[in-house]
Amino acid sequence: MPYRKMAFGSLSLLAGLAALLFVWSCDNGDEDDPAGLAAGEWVLVEAAAWDGDRIVLTPDQPDTVGGAWYTASFDLALDFDLRFDVYLGDHDEEGADGIVFVIATESVAAQTGEGLGYQGIVPSIGIELDTYPNDGAHLGGNLGDPLDDHLAVDVDGSADHHNSTRPLVTLPNLEDGTVHDLRVRWTAATELLEVFLDSTAPTISYDEDFIDQNLGGETLVRLGFTGSTGVYSNVQYIVPVKFASNRGE
Repeated sequence: MPYRKMAFGSLSLLAGLAALLFVWSCDNGDEDDPAGLAAGEWVLVEAAAWDGDRIVLTPDQPDTVGGAWYTASFDLALDFDLRFDVYLGDHDEEGADGIVFVIATESVAAQTGEGLGYQGIVPSIGIELDTYPNDGAHLGGNLGDPLDDHLAVDVDGSADHHNSTRPLVTLPNLEDGTVHDLRVRWTAATELLEVFLDSTAPTISYDEDFIDQNLGGETLVRLGFTGSTGVYSNVQYIVPVKFASNRGE
C-alpha cells in the first residue's frame, strides 16, 4: 500500500505545541469506575483529532494515519492499570486496518498501511487490534495475519506474524459498530503485561523480558496509540477511561 511517513522526536520538546494538547481533569476512580479519568495531556499527530471526549485516530478515509501520545512518561519499574473505550468502525469486509497500543521510548514514527501506524517505532512493544487480514490472499501485503480480527503482541515496529512466537488471539468481528472495553495491566515485580478485551480475564498475557530484550533496559517510556487505514478504512477512536502516569506527573 502507498504510505506517508511521519516522525517526531522527544515528546518533551513538544510542550510548546499547545494547540495539539488537550487537558482533562476529574477525580481519580478505581478500575470499575468508568468516570475515573485522571488529569492527562496528549499530543495528537497526523490525522488524529479530538471529537468531544474521543481521540479519533483515523477518519473513515483511505491511506490515513493518526497517533496520540501521552506527554507524561511511565516507569516500568512501577505497576499501572489502564482502561480505554475503543471503537474500530462498522465496515467489516471493506474495513481496515486497526490500531496499536504502544509502549515506546522517546523517538517515534508512524506510517499508513499494514503496519497499523506502528511500523517504524523502534524500540517499542505494541498491542495490536487488527481488523484486516494481511494474509497474502487479500489486498495488501502478507504479514501472516489470520483471517479473523485478532489481538497480538508486536515488537520494534513490526506487525509481521511470520515465525513469531509472541501471543496472538483471534477474535469475533471488532468492526461491529460498538464500543469495546480495553484494559492494559502491567505488574512490574513479575514483568507481566496483561491485556483484557471485553473480558474480566486476560485475553493475552506476555511475560517476556521485553525491557531488556527490546527496550535496552530503559524503564521510562511513553504510551500512546497509533492507527491506520489503507485501501479500506473505518472511523477508529479511543476514549481514555482510566489513564494517568504512574510517576505522579
